[in-house]
Amino acid sequence: MCNKISFSLISLGCPKALVDSEVLLGKMVKNGFLLCEVPSESDIAIVNTCCFVEEATRESHAAIEDVLALKLSGAVKGVVVFGCMSQRYKEGLLVKYPGLDAVVGLTERDELPQICMSILSGQLSPRVIVSRCFDKVLDGRSRLRMTPKHYTYLKISEGCSNKCAYCIIPSIRGPMRSRSMEELLIEARELSSDGTVELNLIAQDTAAYGQDVHGASRLPQLIHKLSGIESIRWIRILYAHPAHISEELINTMATNEKVVKYIDVPIQHACDTILDRMKRLIDRNGLSSLVSLMKEKIEGLVLRTTIMVGFPGETEENFKEVLDFTRKIQFDRLGVFRYSKEEGTEAFDLPDQVGEDLKMKRFELLMKTQQEIAFKKNKELVGKIVKAIVDEKCKKGGFAWVGRTYGDAPEIDNRVYFDDKSLTPGTILDAKIITADGYDLIAEPTHEGLKRK
Repeated sequence: MCNKISFSLISLGCPKALVDSEVLLGKMVKNGFLLCEVPSESDIAIVNTCCFVEEATRESHAAIEDVLALKLSGAVKGVVVFGCMSQRYKEGLLVKYPGLDAVVGLTERDELPQICMSILSGQLSPRVIVSRCFDKVLDGRSRLRMTPKHYTYLKISEGCSNKCAYCIIPSIRGPMRSRSMEELLIEARELSSDGTVELNLIAQDTAAYGQDVHGASRLPQLIHKLSGIESIRWIRILYAHPAHISEELINTMATNEKVVKYIDVPIQHACDTILDRMKRLIDRNGLSSLVSLMKEKIEGLVLRTTIMVGFPGETEENFKEVLDFTRKIQFDRLGVFRYSKEEGTEAFDLPDQVGEDLKMKRFELLMKTQQEIAFKKNKELVGKIVKAIVDEKCKKGGFAWVGRTYGDAPEIDNRVYFDDKSLTPGTILDAKIITADGYDLIAEPTHEGLKRK
């Protein structure tokens, strides 16, 4: 049971929000609060919300309702809503949930310890604390991490300036603001000293890092400096907008030994009509040329993407172009999303909205197409040796440890299972693939390739 001045945190959403949660945890603990894993045992409950799509919004509402029920029962004394939903709906959340004690915006994150103290001391009436100004680039250092020690996320910029027609993020998080390279290096060294061997670079658009300050991307230069940190073994690039991937970045991936040969490039569609409607800044030919160049220059490239189905105006012919492109490119990893109609976006008022049943039909067909590709690629790995990292003890019967190949990002991609009980988390090794089991692999470490962190 926790003592007084305790808090709990429910963290929802993407890795960018997870970093916000980790920094918040660090600041709360530094200010004398005690962290409770169970909300019902805390004095104050904080919910870091997400509202990127309808499903995420529903999850956030459910979490808020759960902790408000705890407050009503007397189990907790205060409830604070933080994050994207606060930034988006502001006063509307207090209207919907009058039991909330505070609605706190993204740029007010670092004020949360004082806000919570004021709530518990009775000095703060229910209020909205949300700035409409996006001039801050918040520090990401001194985190209390929620990921395993050996891997983490490094958020290199905040906000987004791409203005895709379907996306609410720019209006929630503001335009892109790159963090300084010096600050990122300090944070990376701090994470390294805490046990990190794998850095996953994240932002709304990692490929555009530095454009707001220098007029051109500085991601290759950042990667070069990060790779100079001795104990960082893997650097992974996530969320790279295809329109901003330069040949310099591709060459950096090809030649820098610490950059895993994996990149997450969300194409969203492959039909020029829909790409133009989405305002994606690139066409089908541009996507084809980019993929061809990356495959040509980066040996062993593993390419992840995301595709949206059911965008307004998407016809059967438009969708067929996506299927054909998927079969042609043979993506290694692919996530599929159904278009979510979000108020405040340009696409919200577009004509020719696609029905939910048709969205689901297209979603299932594209997922089935990619499943066939993914299973085939996994079978082709049997008998080969690939780099892998050990993540955690395995809960699946018959295996001791579970990890990932270099071609799998944490939490979203495939897994590899080991029955070698001598392994430890964070071990990077050469793994011989023994069996393919759908999306997952079964492997054994090779003696020559075993390297402890």
